[in-house]
Amino acid sequence: MSKISALAALTLAVIVSMIGVAHAAYPPAAPTVGVSDSTVQPGQTITVTGDRWEAGTAVALSFHSAPVPLGTATVRPDGTFSARVTIPSDATAGTHEIIASGTASNGRPRSVSTTVTVLGDVVTAPGSTAFTGAHLQVWMVAALILFVIGMGLVVAARRRTHPSA
Repeated sequence: MSKISALAALTLAVIVSMIGVAHAAYPPAAPTVGVSDSTVQPGQTITVTGDRWEAGTAVALSFHSAPVPLGTATVRPDGTFSARVTIPSDATAGTHEIIASGTASNGRPRSVSTTVTVLGDVVTAPGSTAFTGAHLQVWMVAALILFVIGMGLVVAARRRTHPSA
């Protein structure tokens, strides 16, 4: 009877350990896509990367709101890819998607996206530069006035505590 109990316990342990392994591997992890810079300018070149794609296959990259092909990348043996792409020069300001379409590591077709924010053009008058900061002149004048008032209060307080002889 003790051999049967030991065999049953061993069988149960093997089944439980296999369930843990099967659960960890299913479902297989989905492929990913990412970008080197998520805030871009029209015409800027960035790097698009991915992981968990089927080795040796091609991943098509496209820029969406209006679909614009960006090129393809070949997946390395480890399931990753990397490609340099250029944001379309006529891309409008706002949020857009870069979509990677290819074969996932499980052999099924898959499309995955990531978002990028395209910044608008900075418009400046000819011969001038863009305004990128605060109006410091106003703050500097205010600080100078407060400094003079503070110094006046310090002098007045010293005269009150140390009368002249």
